[in-house]
Amino acid sequence: MTSILQAKIWFAEKNLKDLEHPLKDEAKKVLVTSDFACKNSVLFKTLLQEDPCQKLLPRQAYFDALKELPTASSQAAYMSQLRRFRNRHFLRLLLLDAAGKSSTEAIMSSWSDCADALILHCLDYCYASLKSSYGQPKSNQHEPIQFHTLAMGKLGGCELNFSS
Repeated sequence: MTSILQAKIWFAEKNLKDLEHPLKDEAKKVLVTSDFACKNSVLFKTLLQEDPCQKLLPRQAYFDALKELPTASSQAAYMSQLRRFRNRHFLRLLLLDAAGKSSTEAIMSSWSDCADALILHCLDYCYASLKSSYGQPKSNQHEPIQFHTLAMGKLGGCELNFSS
């Protein structure tokens, strides 16, 4: 066994030794196989302490959870909160995949749902920020306008994967 693998196994054991979770063994595997999970081990452990991670979240759950983020903070703080949200849900999906709790297609669709929710929430934040600085955006005919996004490729096809 290589020293890197031994170090990762030791790290997983050390970080999850006191954890009571139905997917503890799978969580250890995620820490051993994912550099991303290792770099976010504190967030991963918090997720495991707060969530049984037994099934995929419905699409609306991502939108509802993002409504809880405070948007009146600075842009830097807001972006940090979005990254933390994204990372938490990415770790959750990694665990569900490692545990075989969902099909690859369902996990890709859920990751796409999470990305949709993040993009639309960010779009609303930008709209509100610009509106507070410059007033209501209006068309050439002075009618209020909204912002829109168009998803193409893997996101548009709900096929985001862990490398997207």
